[in-house]
Amino acid sequence: MLRRQVRRRPALLLLTGAMALAPLASVVAGTGSANAAHKPHKPDTATTTTATTCAPTPLGAATPFNVFVTGDAALQGSDSEGALAVGGNATLRDYSVGATLPNSNGTRNVLVVGGNLTFTNGAVQNGNAVYGGVGMLTNVIFPQGGKAQQGSVLDFGAATTQLRGLSTYYATLATNGTTSVQNGALTLSGSSTTLNVFTVSGSAVAGARSVTINAPASSTVLVNIDGTTGGFTNANFTLNGVDASHVLYNFPQATTLTLQNVAIQGSILAPSAAIDFTAGVINGTLVGASLNSGGQANSGQANSGQANSGQANSGQANSGQSNTGPFTGCLPAPTQSGNGSGSGPAPQPCKPGNGYGDKNHPHCGPPGHK
Repeated sequence: MLRRQVRRRPALLLLTGAMALAPLASVVAGTGSANAAHKPHKPDTATTTTATTCAPTPLGAATPFNVFVTGDAALQGSDSEGALAVGGNATLRDYSVGATLPNSNGTRNVLVVGGNLTFTNGAVQNGNAVYGGVGMLTNVIFPQGGKAQQGSVLDFGAATTQLRGLSTYYATLATNGTTSVQNGALTLSGSSTTLNVFTVSGSAVAGARSVTINAPASSTVLVNIDGTTGGFTNANFTLNGVDASHVLYNFPQATTLTLQNVAIQGSILAPSAAIDFTAGVINGTLVGASLNSGGQANSGQANSGQANSGQANSGQANSGQSNTGPFTGCLPAPTQSGNGSGSGPAPQPCKPGNGYGDKNHPHCGPPGHK
């Protein structure tokens, strides 16, 4: 849920996260070596992959944010081009938030912190900063006239329950794509024009040096990755057909995730993971339980067509040529217990004029978001 060359800047942290997003990587469904080809795994308990009705907010409360962290976050030397939410305490240094968002003239909260906010040297652009605890801002500017204020605008406890429920539910969707792992090359191929689902082991993702996804341009791609630890390191990403805004890497079991020297094409959903994002960029949404990052989170749009991110070397990651931005794919909405498989309270519908962090509609996005 945005085109910029990823580079190391001594002073600004661009969260690699819109925020997917967290951590994503692995072999097909848990068995076999990383150098063998595998066929898709279909869990016996899997539900249908046909998304007859698209969830209006596929990432729940995190849908309108570039980066969404339910716990603490320490971010420095980069930026989050979209909105940033931190449920615990946030420590930002040499950082920028909201650069590619439309100017809200102070009506949208682009930096939302549930606990204390310590922010040294940086900018909050196109909106406000709001924090639930104590705010300590030093040399932080609001170029478009926003402001910093104390308040509570988002229920992070409910959001945590909702996001974990969604991640668990998405992991039950039946695999219908083909996965191949050959000598560090992970290739995911799907033919559905609606929803292509893959199940990959965390070990295969962690060992991948290239990730290629082949799927129709009109489709959504869901990559379910198992294991409690994982991540992407020194991997190149190539998308053929599908664009980054329709790709979601889901880590339902992960408690730790490492993202290093990568330019991730797609969003990451890892609601229970402590994420260490040391270098690179994510073209999509990043969701995690905590975040330590010097990476970059892109939220805008760039050129359409093939996404070939190149390789991230020495702290540099080329973001490629894809439509990047918040996750906008079509995933089925959970239906059990009214709200769906423990996904938390059903989000209330967005209404015209609601902005990021609206107290009654925290999931609502910018104008045009439904």
